[in-house]
Amino acid sequence: MKQLSACICLFTLLSVIATPLLAQHTFERTFGGERYDSGNDVLETADHGFLLIGTTRSISSDTTDAWVIRTDARGDTLWTRSYGGESWDSGISVVQGTDEGFLLGIASRSFSESYDVYLVKIDDQGNTVWTNTYGGAEADYLHSMDATADGGYVMLAHTTSFGAGSLDFYLIRIDQDGDTLWTKTYGGTDYDWCASVKQTADGGYILVGETRSFGDSEGDVYVVKTDADGDLLWEKSYGDAGHDRAQHVLATPDNGYLVIGNMTVQDSEDEYGFALKIDANGDPLWTTVLGDERLSELYGATLTANDTYVTIGGIAESDGDDYDVYLTELDSNGDVITERLYGGEEHDFGLSVRKTSDNGYIIAGLTESFAPGKDNQVYLIKTDADGKVTGIGEHGKDVVARAISLHQNYPNPFNPTTMIRFTLQREMEVSLVITDAFGREVKRAIAHEHMAVGTHSVRFDASSLPSGVYFCRLEAPDVIQVRKMVLIR
Repeated sequence: MKQLSACICLFTLLSVIATPLLAQHTFERTFGGERYDSGNDVLETADHGFLLIGTTRSISSDTTDAWVIRTDARGDTLWTRSYGGESWDSGISVVQGTDEGFLLGIASRSFSESYDVYLVKIDDQGNTVWTNTYGGAEADYLHSMDATADGGYVMLAHTTSFGAGSLDFYLIRIDQDGDTLWTKTYGGTDYDWCASVKQTADGGYILVGETRSFGDSEGDVYVVKTDADGDLLWEKSYGDAGHDRAQHVLATPDNGYLVIGNMTVQDSEDEYGFALKIDANGDPLWTTVLGDERLSELYGATLTANDTYVTIGGIAESDGDDYDVYLTELDSNGDVITERLYGGEEHDFGLSVRKTSDNGYIIAGLTESFAPGKDNQVYLIKTDADGKVTGIGEHGKDVVARAISLHQNYPNPFNPTTMIRFTLQREMEVSLVITDAFGREVKRAIAHEHMAVGTHSVRFDASSLPSGVYFCRLEAPDVIQVRKMVLIR
């Protein structure tokens, strides 16, 4: 484990690996004090620096505050500010304003007896321009924000103040001055927990989270699509037996959506990160479970310059092991292009990732490895376009090749036969199952067979099946990969 100085409250982990000859700055930084500090969201600023929002218990001995850190392009601190009241305040999200300022989204218990959505508009030096709180008499906890095309903002919180169930989605639409334009709730009569919101190309909104009102009682992925006024267009749930929860959503160039989140296998508490691609109507196209047989969790995602997807989270070799920051790049079919790890010998986690103007990535999270003798500290990582932190030996290292890879069938669409290929990096027992669009099994092409290392092919004949959408699912121990197939007669 690397030994670092711990004598100051805000310090540099590693010197910047960048020179004027390099096209991209890369660095790793930690920020924090003696107690818990975490980075929850980050964005690039107009001067190519970064603004990070998170949570700190180090600044005050008796409260938790929202914490904002502004850095230059090399990760060196320009200023820091804390925001909140006399109780508990956590910085959740940050978006760029139409001016040079920023809107801070904070989950707060400082201004009522329960949680409120607390917004702080700041200028580019961190000075407060205006503040406002939103919510009802009970708990309204902020999870996500997005800027809207008209210069306003939309916020997504879970609520027990409003709605039909024990917990519901709560969507708040405001103008650029923080005045409420409208609010809406979504969900059923049970528990519906939200995570992420984005404005869509049609001016509406896509919302994701978890539902126990619809689908599996343990929790399924819940996706809600609305129009520009927040009126419901469609809602869908996704998942198998076990607990499935969405954590983030991206609008994709094909007018579809990428949903990332975490799932547990039935009768197990082990958690695995997944990416789910759906089309404009919410119909699933493919699912990729990440991490192979290692425990993984995903919390953020971004679209790359090449229209691929990068996800961020954490990964551990097995239950009880510490996590490393885990970055994965997926192509448009859900196949893994790159996997990289960052961190040290203790617990390190990525919570937010965004593409930067130089086509690299900026990652915010937390670290125990580089906060010796302390609690978690803020962890800020700037990579190049390949996910590497140049010149840092073990950081941004490649992950060992994936244990399984299910390739897209060919041809697709097909009539009536198609070839399904998959690759195994080691010997293992696998099953290959074909289901219809409703998840009903129509053929088990491979049933619990022990198969050798290498690429395997299976010919699927759908002569007896009607036209429609089918899914091919490759199952291995604790690993599932899915591909969509279209039969057209």
